[in-house]
Amino acid sequence: GGVPPPPLETGEGEKTSMWLSTPGVRTHTHFDSDPNFFVQLVGRKRFVLWPPNQTALLCPFPRLHPLWHKSRANFEAPDLSPPCSSYPESEAIATEVAPGDLLYIPPFWWHTVETLSPSLSLTTISRWPQLYIHLNAVYSHEFFFDKLSHRTSRLFALRAFLTQLLRRAAGGGAGSERGLIKALRRQYTGLEHLFERSADDERALCTLDVRGTPTCRSCLANIKFDVTITWDEHLVHLPADVRAVVLPELVEELTQHTLGTRQALPFWETCFNGQPFFSHQ
Repeated sequence: GGVPPPPLETGEGEKTSMWLSTPGVRTHTHFDSDPNFFVQLVGRKRFVLWPPNQTALLCPFPRLHPLWHKSRANFEAPDLSPPCSSYPESEAIATEVAPGDLLYIPPFWWHTVETLSPSLSLTTISRWPQLYIHLNAVYSHEFFFDKLSHRTSRLFALRAFLTQLLRRAAGGGAGSERGLIKALRRQYTGLEHLFERSADDERALCTLDVRGTPTCRSCLANIKFDVTITWDEHLVHLPADVRAVVLPELVEELTQHTLGTRQALPFWETCFNGQPFFSHQ
């Protein structure tokens, strides 16, 4: 199999590994979030690569799954039932590397690697500053919903924040966030049994009363500020195809942080169906 020795010492933010593998070994289709320089030293390997704009077609595991940066599809014998029914529509490029060849794999490019003969390879992965600067700023930001002491208040503030953020991303008005939520939910097809549900989810997760979800004008102003920081200052400065990957991951992680993992999917299923918001003094 492919056996990586301990990483070699390199410059700050870089990791270099040597890989030994035998013929017939294939990696799981996956992506790395950093630039990867691959040098073939001995033997031959075959790469199949997909650009980031093919991500939705590769049926990736969702962010909350332990295999989140990998595809659900078995490259050699893919199961084409949902959520992988669009997998055959994906467009890839293939290339082989021989001793002395250098292959650059850009960030977020999906790839699977097959060893064709006894092989020794070297990889150097270095940080992508643009990604780290913006995502570190977003994930270290203290959101308004983090400051609230009551769970129902945090749930409302999170829903309001995600609604406004996804509308900004979709470039539309009321309701435009639903397409992104539906796409996120599709990633959990076949995993629904892992989540907790109850007949009371709408009241418990969406904090509805007979009028809708209550809030205040100052609350909405704080939420709008969080959206402006997240989108205008950071996410919009990432390439569009990369942003399409990291935005749903952000939604997943903020939801997990606020509700816990087992209620994340019911929250998306229940609380983004046009429930009204209203203000009070």
